[in-house]
Amino acid sequence: YGAMLVVGALLSGWTAATRGQYVGAPPQFAWDMAVKLVLAGVVGSRLFYLIQYHQRVYESAHTLADMVKATVNLTEGGLVLYGGLILGAATYFVLCRWHGVNPVKFGDAVVPAVFIGEACGRIGCLLNGCCFGDPCRLPWGLEFPQGSVPWSVLVSRGFLLENAPATMPLHPTQIYSSINALFLAAVTAWYYRRRAGDGSVLALAIMSYSVTRGCIEVLRGD
Repeated sequence: YGAMLVVGALLSGWTAATRGQYVGAPPQFAWDMAVKLVLAGVVGSRLFYLIQYHQRVYESAHTLADMVKATVNLTEGGLVLYGGLILGAATYFVLCRWHGVNPVKFGDAVVPAVFIGEACGRIGCLLNGCCFGDPCRLPWGLEFPQGSVPWSVLVSRGFLLENAPATMPLHPTQIYSSINALFLAAVTAWYYRRRAGDGSVLALAIMSYSVTRGCIEVLRGD
């Protein structure tokens, strides 16, 4: 997962640095923005997870050291995209204002980079085993092996026996999300040269992602 975050940050940064020049933003600004947004995204996603699942995270933490370990222990899961979007958006507007860059014009130009980053991050979700889907009867259903995140969750919920070698075939919702992100990256890049006015590409990105994400959420089983 961490490796895919790095790949996503590099591809996203390169895309933003290239496209940011359409509105006169220097490539260095885009790279600085990419690094800071990755950090803000991870911190925000973790904070949102801790708020949403605090009972699960801290149920076995009895000392201060246990609480600190549980807070930063990402190996047992816990990032929620919404938190990253919230803190990332706040960081974005602060940095644009600090450097005198128009956040709406710059956002219109570089929003495809955000989707490219998410496409990589969702492959990280697949490799990590999180964000898995419901049972799937289609040919591309994926089985996760014994000891994986989906296997452990399904055993704990009573959907699998403890000696099951793998899960039943599940919808690869992580791959659906990655394909969706690449599709939206292409759509927003295409629309940029045909936009009605400043902010219209950002508006398209927000509305289209909300709809497509909602459709994929219906198939999520985690």
